[in-house]
Amino acid sequence: MSKLLELKNLAKDLSVLYVEDETDLRQSVASYLKKIFDDVRVCVDGSDGLGAYKKQKPDIIISDILMPNMNGIEMLKLIKDIHPSQNIIITSAYTESEFFIDSLKLGVGSYIILPINYVQMVEVLYTMVLKISQEKELDLYHENLGIVIQEKIKAYESLEHARAEDYEKVLLALVQMIEQRDS
Repeated sequence: MSKLLELKNLAKDLSVLYVEDETDLRQSVASYLKKIFDDVRVCVDGSDGLGAYKKQKPDIIISDILMPNMNGIEMLKLIKDIHPSQNIIITSAYTESEFFIDSLKLGVGSYIILPINYVQMVEVLYTMVLKISQEKELDLYHENLGIVIQEKIKAYESLEHARAEDYEKVLLALVQMIEQRDS
């Protein structure tokens, strides 16, 4: 239970797109996800999911594979073209190796076999959310490091400018001293 609470705390600022065509499963999983994430978008097929993704790029996509209009693999390929490092979890009742291979080629983070085991889902989500959290911390660190480097460069340039002015003053003082001594 503590892992679920920790997950909820880590996931508070993250968004999820959940794509599933089967109504009962979609409602059940969406309800569960809304207990963890504040921002959960739910779509009924790949076409709907792709449209929702383009409007607001979520942190995590959870998608079924076989759906009407556009299947999950087609949708995810198009999403990966837009954002190659998108975090994806596939949920599917199909265990054929073709689906696993297609998922691996897409760089899918996890594959949850239906029926949903919520303990497994928490584990998968926890791992993914922790990864996203670490990536965001690293991005923030790099951003702050860039700011610090820029400040140091400006300070160095300012110091160099001050040194050049001091050097010029010293030269002028020497010239004046020499001129005063020279008859």
